Amino acid sequence: MIKSADKIRQELRDKQHRIWIKFSWKLLAENFKDRKEFNEFVASLNPDNKNKFIWLSAFWYIMGNKPKMAYKQTQKIIVSFSVIESLYEEDEYQDFFTWLNTKRLKEKTKEFNGDSEKILKELQTEWKNKYGSSEKMRIFLRENLSERQRQTLFNHFKIKKSGDEKFREIKNVDEFSECLIIIRNSFIHKAKVIDVFLDSKSIASSMLSRISKNYIFNSPINFEFIESIFKSGFVNYFKTHK
Repeated sequence: MIKSADKIRQELRDKQHRIWIKFSWKLLAENFKDRKEFNEFVASLNPDNKNKFIWLSAFWYIMGNKPKMAYKQTQKIIVSFSVIESLYEEDEYQDFFTWLNTKRLKEKTKEFNGDSEKILKELQTEWKNKYGSSEKMRIFLRENLSERQRQTLFNHFKIKKSGDEKFREIKNVDEFSECLIIIRNSFIHKAKVIDVFLDSKSIASSMLSRISKNYIFNSPINFEFIESIFKSGFVNYFKTHK
């Protein structure tokens, strides 16, 4: 009997899952009581989310676990960003000018009576909300971390912006996201590495880095600490997207 294309695809996906899921477990084990609870959780997901959960967590483990490059913390940040962005990638990415079609422009022109400044600002906001990595990180932090987890992150970092007389604690999700986004964008868009977190084996008590011209970041902890909170948020995302 000849197997249908759907049957063949399902068998291939099941085989891939059996390979990938061991990496998923290694990454997320601390978020479950035992392997049985983990397996039951994975089984409770719908097929699309099950595939996304297994693939993204396996990717996260393989690419972000014990990176062999010189700037390990930066690689971990980039990999974490990639996974978090993928959670909200419902549609294929479009750059601003591809997304900006005539119909959308006409609608905004009518809505704002031809005010070009308001039109452009509104269109940029809509595009960023749909495709911007910064907005996806903010959504992830707000929706999937507890207030206690967010506050833990804020309390562990200090920043000093242009005009500030001294360092102060991070106040909210926007400021925390901004720090990580500056580091990410420097790597992606400027071929520039900024290591701002302590290595897990470091004997230093804090890491002081200038992450932009007018922005200094002081971190007393290693990125693995932040990553463990992100992993918890990753699991929480799928608890609400079964």
